[in-house]
Amino acid sequence: MVSQFWRPLWSLVVLLAICSGTAAQEASLRKFLQNYAAGSDSGDIKATRYLAAFVHLRDDNTQQVIVYLIGGAWCGTGGCQTLILVPKGSSFTVLTEMTVVQQPIRVLDTKSNGWRDLGVWVQGGGIQPGYEARLSFNGKEYPSNPTVPPAEPLTAKVSGKVVVPRSGTGEPLYPLQEQVRFGLEESVTQPVAIPDAVLAILRTDSVVLTSRCGDGQPAFNISASWFEAAQVHLNGPEEIGLLVKAKDGCLFGANIGPFWVFRKTQHGYELLLDVDALGVELLPSRTQGHKDISAGAVAGGKAVSVFYKFDGRKYQESGSKVEEIK
Repeated sequence: MVSQFWRPLWSLVVLLAICSGTAAQEASLRKFLQNYAAGSDSGDIKATRYLAAFVHLRDDNTQQVIVYLIGGAWCGTGGCQTLILVPKGSSFTVLTEMTVVQQPIRVLDTKSNGWRDLGVWVQGGGIQPGYEARLSFNGKEYPSNPTVPPAEPLTAKVSGKVVVPRSGTGEPLYPLQEQVRFGLEESVTQPVAIPDAVLAILRTDSVVLTSRCGDGQPAFNISASWFEAAQVHLNGPEEIGLLVKAKDGCLFGANIGPFWVFRKTQHGYELLLDVDALGVELLPSRTQGHKDISAGAVAGGKAVSVFYKFDGRKYQESGSKVEEIK
């Protein structure tokens, strides 16, 4: 098939958290947790998910992190491993490792030795029915096992805030690598929803309007299902972009189809490039901070690649290459 040419390829789980981490803190946390997980003797660490809550457990403006680890390496019938981390330079260190913890986890309004008590759910592993256990700081750490003393069942109502929700599923500790090669006849590996603002732009595109899909259709009938999109980072990890490609075959031409590249700004989405191609690749080279882009097609037994560079406002054609297909 022609498309073979192109194959060389938090959640905000702190729902009621006392405070949230910055992007730099979250990146540092992920790196710390990956190093921590590397010390596990389980082969399942790549499937690890985690819930993290940046919190204030003491009244001195320092920030701690409660991390709930999910996956075969960390969980049994009684619950999952939970970490209490404290900052150490630009990273973290483990204050307490807890076992058999169930969701939810609360930061309670009561204190012990200057640190807020924690409330964790205990159930399973032979313990039925479930109950909430209070974990109190002893001056050095929290109890490591909520099912035995010094942890104690909460027998009275104690106010507090949920920082790890019962229904939270977490985010991957090892995210899938961002897709950089997109083939016309190949699905996006990590599709995302197409925002209404982007769909509004697509509904005005001449290629879409004159295609077999759009011919004679009013613009409002042009559906998001005609396309698929992937989140991309053109200008660093903090910037959010979107690559949109035709999904419905009625938008295809002869071995080519439309691709669009958008970036998100404070005013909405901005179209940076639209091109007809068999495949599009985001290149590691950069111009004015943005990744260069190549778009390719096959014609007359030759592979044609056209290169685009960012000029500060949009992508502009910067060169091309033609190669014989062997």
